Amino acid sequence: MQVRPADAWILYTGDGSGRLGGVGGTSLVHPGHLKWDSWTKTQAIGSGAVWLDDNFQHTVRKDGVTVRAFRPINGHFTRLTLRYSDGGKHYIDTRSIGRSGSLWSYGIVRITTRR
Repeated sequence: MQVRPADAWILYTGDGSGRLGGVGGTSLVHPGHLKWDSWTKTQAIGSGAVWLDDNFQHTVRKDGVTVRAFRPINGHFTRLTLRYSDGGKHYIDTRSIGRSGSLWSYGIVRITTRR
């Protein structure tokens, strides 16, 4: 049995300012869908676009992203690692999912940047 990620976009920030979608998306509201290139019962690898809303300038940026989903629990991947570039910096952003009541949300595990 393999865990196949849903063909969808992912809200990965608690404030709604970051979404993972597809390169064909049109906006933060309609970010398109990630493309999952491979998946097994332990991990999934995908590509698409990271949509970022700069709350201070009210501008939305779209950059290419690769996504690794891993650490499945009860059929759901609980960790994401995103790799993307923005403003001349390269980011490796790892997130974990947690649940509070009926609400699921991603929290930052570690963000690494380099030029």
